[in-house]
Amino acid sequence: MQQLSPLDAAFVAFETEGAPLHVAAVLILEDPAKKKRSSGEVFEMIRTLVAERVHLVPVMRQRIIQAPLGAAPPVRVDDPDFSLENHLTRAALPEPGGLAALESYVGRIMSRPMFLDRPLWEMLFIEGLEDGRYALMARFHHAVLDGISGAHILAEFFDLTEVPREVAAPAAWNPAPVPTQHDLLSGAGAAWVRQPFTILEAIARTATSVIKAIEHNQKLGKATKPTSILAAPKTSINGTISAQRIYAAVDLPFADVKKVGKALNHSVTDVVLGVTAGALVKLFAQRGESLPGDLVAMVPVSTRPAAEVGSLGNQISTMIVNLATTETDVVKRLDKIGRSADAAKEQDGVVGSQMVVDLTRILPPVVANLVTRGAQNAKLFDHVPPVGNVLVSSVPGPDFPLWCGGLRIERIRPVGPIAATIGLNITALRYLDSVSLGFLACHRLVPDLEGFAEFAEVAFAELKAAADASTAV
Repeated sequence: MQQLSPLDAAFVAFETEGAPLHVAAVLILEDPAKKKRSSGEVFEMIRTLVAERVHLVPVMRQRIIQAPLGAAPPVRVDDPDFSLENHLTRAALPEPGGLAALESYVGRIMSRPMFLDRPLWEMLFIEGLEDGRYALMARFHHAVLDGISGAHILAEFFDLTEVPREVAAPAAWNPAPVPTQHDLLSGAGAAWVRQPFTILEAIARTATSVIKAIEHNQKLGKATKPTSILAAPKTSINGTISAQRIYAAVDLPFADVKKVGKALNHSVTDVVLGVTAGALVKLFAQRGESLPGDLVAMVPVSTRPAAEVGSLGNQISTMIVNLATTETDVVKRLDKIGRSADAAKEQDGVVGSQMVVDLTRILPPVVANLVTRGAQNAKLFDHVPPVGNVLVSSVPGPDFPLWCGGLRIERIRPVGPIAATIGLNITALRYLDSVSLGFLACHRLVPDLEGFAEFAEVAFAELKAAADASTAV
């Protein structure tokens, strides 16, 4: 029995029926065999691989238990009823099985909730893609992992060659007894006694962090001050999240992304933010919506120490980055985005990542869940300013080919979560010679996601043209 960290517990507490907090990766797989195998044979290859390696990731055979009314912190325990058949299933796309059909299917899967009575993950083997390809969609609850730890979980099921590496056979599955409600509540008394002191300590640390941030910002000039947490304007992509998800993705040549960054003196993440800003400008122009100010991106960043790179759970902080969407010149816009990102990084270093954890301690999970559900049911998020207009994250990936169950991984499409008032998530993942941008959206707030994906490609083309012009001078 392992107690969830405050941040992991928060991802359980803040979830509602209309806002499942899940992350996923979609692998596009190619069978290298000259004599193509049947889909049944290929599925059996994948099933065998997962069965032989699932024990390497203990959390994949554990589930979360909560005490009644949140009387004790949630815990992660072995699942005595674990069965791979409950987590690895087959699906087929309708012909002709193009990427658009796959994206539509991914959106439907991301609309489905996960249930706490079993381990919070699933893999779907998807057949019927054009050109005889397959897909494997791996979905996990955010309470289990963040982007960095998720990459390490999936790595256990990847290989560097077509021939899967040998893995030591697992010991017989002997799960620990599931704790009773009495077991969970036995330590609750001490926890409740400590709770007021825990909250006061968290409030004190948060207040100290806020004071540090204010003092830090007072020393900065206007152009180098970080973006305020209250800066995001209310827009049509912000509001109460519906239960229906839609998904789209585009691939950008990594060499071109690097070229743009080098020519304009910016990082890959800055370029992704610049593409996001440009696409949003075009989206709102198409909608005929004028904005009162610059849009703001919430950018999760890993706080995981190098020594804990392989550990699970969430270790993240969040930066607030001004997207400079009122700036019409794409180069000047990217410069402003870069300065805002640098200021946010500097402030995050001053405040420290502990502030995010402390905020989750101040509001107990059971209270957080009631507040979130109440706000969701009353559609309160339609009437309050958003904390950010869009979620943007960037996950590093390998520049060398990977294999899964004897199949070559042709590309990897990332899928990030949306929540609260933010109806659009953009997650970037580099693999081989491409950067895949995965867009997950609330259908109610961003029904025109396919158009947004096209705008992202146009926005990148504009940045590339500006970079080419700067190097030609």
